[in-house]
Amino acid sequence: MWYVMDVALRDEETQKKGVLIINNMAGASRDSMNRNAIQGVLHSLQNLIPVRLGGIRLFNQPWFFSWIFPVVSMFMKAKLRERIRVLGTDYAALGEWCEPPSIPEQLGGQLAWDHEAWIKIAP
Repeated sequence: MWYVMDVALRDEETQKKGVLIINNMAGASRDSMNRNAIQGVLHSLQNLIPVRLGGIRLFNQPWFFSWIFPVVSMFMKAKLRERIRVLGTDYAALGEWCEPPSIPEQLGGQLAWDHEAWIKIAP
């Protein structure tokens, strides 16, 4: 996440308009919900990464997310908490914030995203 944000922030338009983080949680396990990792991400988003955060959209959250998220959200600043939407499988809702060419195909959009290929060509 930090590398992606660093690359995104090199773009002046992104600096002005901000970012929308889309997290497809399909396949997440309880083991991937490591306390230290969660704390690191929250601390970075709230205090370290100089980004205009338009919002965070979470999809395909696992069954146990409903009891982890309320606990985790207690440690978030109100501004961040207000920008998070848990959408489950309601992919159409993403259209309220993004145009279809910017939405990954797995979430009902038109963007053919290959993260590994992007890493190879990213500056």
